[in-house]
Amino acid sequence: MRIVGDDHTQKEPTRSYEVAVVERNTIKAPPPDPPSMAASKQMTLATVAAAVAAVVVFLPALASATDHVVGDSAGWTLGFDYAAWAQTKQFTVGDTLVFEYSTSSHDVVEVSGPDFKACNKAATTSVWSSGHDRVVLDKPGRRWFVCSVGSHCQDGMKIAVTVLPGTTMGPAPAPEPTPAGLYSRRSLSTTRWW
Repeated sequence: MRIVGDDHTQKEPTRSYEVAVVERNTIKAPPPDPPSMAASKQMTLATVAAAVAAVVVFLPALASATDHVVGDSAGWTLGFDYAAWAQTKQFTVGDTLVFEYSTSSHDVVEVSGPDFKACNKAATTSVWSSGHDRVVLDKPGRRWFVCSVGSHCQDGMKIAVTVLPGTTMGPAPAPEPTPAGLYSRRSLSTTRWW
């Protein structure tokens, strides 16, 4: 085929239609996942795993601690049987004794076993007097508390508790390893999730 132009010379026809046909018939692979999508999937898995681990480790400790209001609704006062009350409770490490009372009438003093029996206030004891005292039971064993005002201890305003070891769970076991490559960067970036 001859095409005559302004300069009256022969020109070859343009073959642009062949290029267009070749491009239309070319089969292209779908583009790979962008790196940010693979990283996002990996971060999501890591975040979920960390959240589950935190719940497993810390929830039992939080759920096991109990606040024991001494004397329940009666509080820390005269005329209450604290020995009977203590027998109905189980005290463990991490629990708290809460003493509620009138500050003008009472206090709370921690004493030794012999001082508890004799209602003596030793010189090196802990004394609370806020009326809303919280005593954390931080170790197993016996603990003794009395009111040191007047003859209140001799009148029965005293309590002995036995603190049991807490249900401490050791460190959480290491997670089992995943099969090789299951969550590797390579498998996440080449795997299609649709």
